[in-house]
Amino acid sequence: MFYFIYDLSYELVHTSSGESYSFRVKKTTKMRKVMESFCDRTSQNIHKLRFVFDGTAIDAQSTPESVLGLEDEDLIEVKPYQEGGCLAKPQNTSKSTPLLTFDVLNKE
Repeated sequence: MFYFIYDLSYELVHTSSGESYSFRVKKTTKMRKVMESFCDRTSQNIHKLRFVFDGTAIDAQSTPESVLGLEDEDLIEVKPYQEGGCLAKPQNTSKSTPLLTFDVLNKE
């Protein structure tokens, strides 16, 4: 599971391995930059992943503040990209599906 904290400071934490990834970004930064950073740090191909919130794919041109009403502790799923459909029985991929949790940090 990955936790993603956003405001001016972003942090990704891989809870099963304890790895943590931190970087700074504004709320107005395009999600593509966040996605690319995630992929760079996890050695994954951005073209082979989908970032999904509430069942809807996230547009890479959107920003954290404009993404489908993201609120504290919302989850964004990172799934393998799949073309077309399949009539076969779905496989349980819950063990290999990383999740991102968004938390808004309040500056005081």
